Amino acid sequence: MKQKILSVISFLLLCTTVVCAIAIIRIYVQRAQDIKGFEELSQLIYETTEDTQFNDTTTIEDNSDSTQVQSKPKPVKKRNLAPLFELNSDCAGWVSVPNTTIDYPFMHTPEDGQKYLRKNFDGEYSLSGIPFLQENCTLDGDNIIIYGHNMKNGTMFSDLTGYLDRDFCDKNSTIELETADGLKLFSVYTAAQVKGNHPWYGFTHADSKESFDEKLSLLDGSLLYTTDAVPEYGRPILTLSTCYGPTQADRLIVIAVLQD
Repeated sequence: MKQKILSVISFLLLCTTVVCAIAIIRIYVQRAQDIKGFEELSQLIYETTEDTQFNDTTTIEDNSDSTQVQSKPKPVKKRNLAPLFELNSDCAGWVSVPNTTIDYPFMHTPEDGQKYLRKNFDGEYSLSGIPFLQENCTLDGDNIIIYGHNMKNGTMFSDLTGYLDRDFCDKNSTIELETADGLKLFSVYTAAQVKGNHPWYGFTHADSKESFDEKLSLLDGSLLYTTDAVPEYGRPILTLSTCYGPTQADRLIVIAVLQD
């Protein structure tokens, strides 16, 4: 009898191990598919052009002789978002932090704010989801809030955790936001650890300087540091948000200010 019980237990353990292994494999396969999908989107929108300002002639003197050398134009990568807008009208633009893995399209679905929480660009199920603009935000608002997952494989908005360190911020102080209206550059002002229900998420527009200052004061006590890029009324703010902390309610936000 004991032998039969041990055999049953061993069989059940084996079945459990197999099921867990299959689940893990599926997760890795799904993540690999997500990464490939974003790579394909990047290939679709990035164009390499030449920066003609570097296409000049340099004169090199050697004793009595002089030689003119034609320097090569510097290659520059630029985005053409038109193909994305044609493929999916939910696409609102592209968000990128140079020198990090953050380089993704972002979506906006006002009537279904979290539509892309677990969907890819094509609307299919995805562990990574895709960054999305908060449903009640507008691209011309005072606070543009974009969410992205903090993936363990280092994709999506996981690199935002680097902004916990001031040195990282100083080396990666610019965030790029490109929409149908063109490219805008934002300078990082601060990072803060907050809860998912923090009132900062309720700030999208300010009707006056007093209202703006009041909204900004909501972060008092939460800021990890501040830079010289201080927010001011009339200058749009960009907020990137991701999960970070010991509980599901914990968030990390990185706040940046539109450059002149």
